[in-house]
Amino acid sequence: MKQKYVYLFIGIVMFGMLPACQKNNKLGNMTTLITKDCLPERKDVAIIKNEAGTIVKVADLYLLISKDGNNRYIACNMPETMSIDGAKCIYSLMVKEIFPNERHIATPSYLTKLELLK
Repeated sequence: MKQKYVYLFIGIVMFGMLPACQKNNKLGNMTTLITKDCLPERKDVAIIKNEAGTIVKVADLYLLISKDGNNRYIACNMPETMSIDGAKCIYSLMVKEIFPNERHIATPSYLTKLELLK
């Protein structure tokens, strides 16, 4: 009788751990983003929607570079599964303010959409 409860307990624990076994949330070339504002202390400056660009690794950080190369964004919610140096992408993001006493390698932002192109 006691052995049944042990097996039941182990079964429940194993069933509860199933979601942790999934590698990532990729659906094709899209990844589920956590789009909650991860820089709430900064004001929203602009919204950029459906821009083409490239993901580039600079100094151990992954940046989004606009297609024309004039803008660089560092997204606080860049998923590790999409951090691929040189990958072409379509992105939407919320641009955040830079405080007057700061210097950044790129403009702070958070992603609302990121899709890798083939």
